[in-house]
Amino acid sequence: MILLFTLPYSTARADESPAAGGAVSQLTVESMEGLSISLLPPAGKFMLIHFWTNQELESDIPVKDAISIYQRFHEKGLESVCVWNGVLTDLLLSFSGSWQIPWPQIDNQNFVWVRPVELWGVDEFPYNLLLNDKGRILATNLKGNEANETIAKFLSVSLDDIPMPEPAKKKPKQAIPAQTLVGGYGMVFSGTINRFVGVNPFERRLGVLQERFEAEGCKMNLRQISMALTEYRTDHQGELPQWLSDLYPTYLQDQSLLLCPTNASADHGYSDMVDPKLRTGYLYEFAPQSRAWKTQQLSEYGDQVPVVRCYSHGRHLNLSYGGEIYFTGQMWENECPVGRTLDDPDAIVRKQLREIAVALAKYKKDHNELPSQLIDLCTDYVKDESLFICPNTKEPLVYRFVSKKEVKQNEYGNYTPVIRVQPVLAGGDVINLAYSGEIYSSEENWEQLFNPQIFNLQTSEDTIPIATFKSSPLEQEKSQPVIAAATSIVSTSSGKTIIQIKEKEQVLALEGHWNMQNGKLTANDDPNFPNSVTHKKICFTPDVKTGEISFRIKVEWGWDGTGLVFGFHSPQDSYFKLSLGAMSNNAMFVDKFECLDPMGTNRARLTELEPFEWKYGEWYHVRMAINSSNRKMECYINDEKIISFETDEKFSGKFGIFSGASKMKLEDIQIVIEE
Repeated sequence: MILLFTLPYSTARADESPAAGGAVSQLTVESMEGLSISLLPPAGKFMLIHFWTNQELESDIPVKDAISIYQRFHEKGLESVCVWNGVLTDLLLSFSGSWQIPWPQIDNQNFVWVRPVELWGVDEFPYNLLLNDKGRILATNLKGNEANETIAKFLSVSLDDIPMPEPAKKKPKQAIPAQTLVGGYGMVFSGTINRFVGVNPFERRLGVLQERFEAEGCKMNLRQISMALTEYRTDHQGELPQWLSDLYPTYLQDQSLLLCPTNASADHGYSDMVDPKLRTGYLYEFAPQSRAWKTQQLSEYGDQVPVVRCYSHGRHLNLSYGGEIYFTGQMWENECPVGRTLDDPDAIVRKQLREIAVALAKYKKDHNELPSQLIDLCTDYVKDESLFICPNTKEPLVYRFVSKKEVKQNEYGNYTPVIRVQPVLAGGDVINLAYSGEIYSSEENWEQLFNPQIFNLQTSEDTIPIATFKSSPLEQEKSQPVIAAATSIVSTSSGKTIIQIKEKEQVLALEGHWNMQNGKLTANDDPNFPNSVTHKKICFTPDVKTGEISFRIKVEWGWDGTGLVFGFHSPQDSYFKLSLGAMSNNAMFVDKFECLDPMGTNRARLTELEPFEWKYGEWYHVRMAINSSNRKMECYINDEKIISFETDEKFSGKFGIFSGASKMKLEDIQIVIEE
């Protein structure tokens, strides 16, 4: 999480360095998200303020110790913040993203009038201050065991009751493709989301488009978890489960939904709240250790209280008690109004929409489309027709779609409201139940939440089929269509469609016999086909007339190269193929195949190019662009053009990737289609 603050500027130094027993005055700042945040902790809590420099960027020890302290004591009432002195913003962003630091970051050099380092007289680094909610300095420069013992003493907790968490580890940052970054849209993007300009409150919670794009796979999981929780609560007198694992397998049949696809190897970092039965990457806030506290928060914040939180994104992603999925900083309490209850009109509406979302999802699963009217959900999916009456207005709910066809034609995709209820929130805001099953709030004009420059954020629930085709009739009989996991689709107003194809580990290994395993595209050597490593191809189903495919590739061994398929279309099974590193890893040429022929008798060599050799074990970036109108294909490796090819025939058809008796790995596969 990255929050950069703007404060008044002053170079005047305090008369003496801060010391225990002294005090600091209250200082409220506005984050670049437009949030007002006090540098003093909330009432009854404590804050540890770190002062770091470039030296801390180069050493893992301070950040590991600080994260361990935060994870150990945060749930007991400790907050943290860090003031960086003399550090370039880009380095700060990179460092914070790598470690996924959960507290606000302050760049001392960015401030206009007041610089905390000079104001408080900090003249040694690293340094820290432990403050109470009155601004009293309780301790300074805490390190090691002393830090844990001192903080535990002020929090009135025993170290025996809160074991030390696992050491923090650097985590890979998730990048959003450059093609999806649109300038002039309320934010500046640099590695992680670091500032919002002119973003309305609804968009700040729902996430600007770049955030939604990166987190859409995670949101798909949270929607399923929300429906599972709703069903569980219906069967258990409104009570939540003790652990998320209690949902499996009755309410949640796929346990992989408990891991964020953005970073499936990550966990939430709280060792005392680890699910005892299944591995989960999400933090379940209503676990036994914190249930009493969270139940109390329901009477203060209503159904805004998070039930599930994900820490694998630039900002934390929350699934609320009311079924909303929204972004916040680490301290969600700072961004949600108090004085709310579960009996508020909007909370009652969200409870109703959650139940309808479950019924619609079951109907869609059984019929592969939405019902023509809500009454069609009776009696197989809804037992009581009163569920279709607004609890506030006592009027029937308005159902907005009569067929799946209308949803498919709608330019806003899965975020398009199916039901809207208004006005129930302060200011006449509207609660929407989207086609995806997600619940979100908006103004009357909900479309403005979706950037007109990129107006269709639609991660396909069915994903993108990948049609496999093999080089022999025997293999064709055994081949099965497979599905790519975690596929994201974005359409832009300029007519481009951007498709990302990923699996959880971000790598596809192209070797041997392709099959589906645990819902992912995988490869293994099939003992029934000892020579099946030869000439394997995968073809991505969107037809392309003008567009490009790009990916990263590492060839580990092989003798007949690898390359790209373009212009593939069935049932004729004709296609063009660019071979790279063929003929004992030495040749490059373009062929046209009229059908799938293991002997290549229906192959025509269109052009022979300069020799080309893969360096085994090295990663390359490959990009191919085709334009069917001018019948031109270009291919780039590591941004250097290696071929520009023209022919009398059109290239329109599907893109694909093939292996010619070679073992290779692929990642970051992306297709861009120009309409």
